[in-house]
Amino acid sequence: MQCLNNPEDQAEGYEEPRPLTQCIVDMESQSDFCIFLTEDGVLHSMGTNLRGLLGLGRVLINTGGNSHPIRFPKNEKIIDFKVGKSHALALTEDGKVYGWGNNSDG
Repeated sequence: MQCLNNPEDQAEGYEEPRPLTQCIVDMESQSDFCIFLTEDGVLHSMGTNLRGLLGLGRVLINTGGNSHPIRFPKNEKIIDFKVGKSHALALTEDGKVYGWGNNSDG
């Protein structure tokens, strides 16, 4: 499993919000953040980025109602994801698992 909570890795891949051009095929949320998958295999997040919940590193505290794509190495296609109270996991089509968020107990 690889961690996406390294701000040095994410600051480079940060993108400004833009309108979605693909349909949402899956969505999960908790009290202060939401993550959703579009049909092209791109994972997006929005909400509060406390503890790195949005997978955007530390470049943004709150998305202000806008969604942001979560960037993975080599723009890997995401096929599934799960959201916990303060963490998230994503599965790529190549079988890799990425995780981000609070790691205080793991």
